[in-house]
Amino acid sequence: MSYSPHLGLAESVVADGFDRHESAVGELIAEARHREIDEVLVEILADRSVPRVVRERALGRVIVAVENPSRASGGGRPRLVSYSDGGAPDQIVDVFERACA
Repeated sequence: MSYSPHLGLAESVVADGFDRHESAVGELIAEARHREIDEVLVEILADRSVPRVVRERALGRVIVAVENPSRASGGGRPRLVSYSDGGAPDQIVDVFERACA
């Protein structure tokens, strides 16, 4: 079994928080956008106003999609409810859960 640098990033984010790893997370976001990974997941990961636990879950899903493109979902994606625009956290989680189903 080989070790993934993305897995290392996920472990570091869990241990240290997003702030210490925003550069690496930004690179992952750019890669995910380039590979056309589900935009809902990518936007949740990119939005610093989203609760940490939600971003962490999105990080995991984005990593799985980047490393396993056949598992990435496409088309017909729901619009992200923006937490920074007044969307309630439960709405974001609901959108996220539906996007991952």
